[in-house]
Amino acid sequence: MAELLYQREHLPEHDELRDIDSHVASLGKEFGEIDVVRRPLKERRDEIESIVHQQRDRRDELAKRLAVATGGGKELEAMAGEIAHLDASIDTLETEELEIMLQLEPLDESVQRIKRDAAAASQRRESLGAEITDAQTRCTTDIAALQATRGEIVSYIPDSVVRLYQQILAKVHDVAAVELVDGVCGGCRIAGVAMDIGRWRSSNLDSLVTCPECTRIWIPAS
Repeated sequence: MAELLYQREHLPEHDELRDIDSHVASLGKEFGEIDVVRRPLKERRDEIESIVHQQRDRRDELAKRLAVATGGGKELEAMAGEIAHLDASIDTLETEELEIMLQLEPLDESVQRIKRDAAAASQRRESLGAEITDAQTRCTTDIAALQATRGEIVSYIPDSVVRLYQQILAKVHDVAAVELVDGVCGGCRIAGVAMDIGRWRSSNLDSLVTCPECTRIWIPAS
């Protein structure tokens, strides 16, 4: 039962969930760093588009007036000069806008990648939540089933063994009794020495052997 309690609180899905949260946090940081560069470029691009729109309107208006003008030469010359000035200004601004667009292109691609990664992470996080709920529910059901029979099982175990188990459990917080597989402790995964393994082979409930490394009880071989 202790193993199930530990498993319920330490599901592998929890590790993946932490990894996802860390990844999302790194995406947020990356987006912030990109936005510091990207935002002023976008603002300048929008500003240029607005100025160019105004200047084109002014140039078109002057061109229409110039086409039907009947005034003196100075007035016509002034309008033609302003049109030429506006054309030069528009060319300069459009060149600057093109340069900005070239700078924005890789930044926009990075932003789209971040959004795709964040959306995928959010979707996986949602499905993980459901998986964790299902796994915890199964553990809880198994724990309840074990609790229902625990009293009967414990009645066959000496009080000294129960006390030892509880003492070890309070120390290790997960599983207090483990199997010894091919001479390797099922708790700490450290191989036992020949003398301890020999004692374990002849152990029983009256002569339990504990791991010298992690103190967990080695479940008797027979």
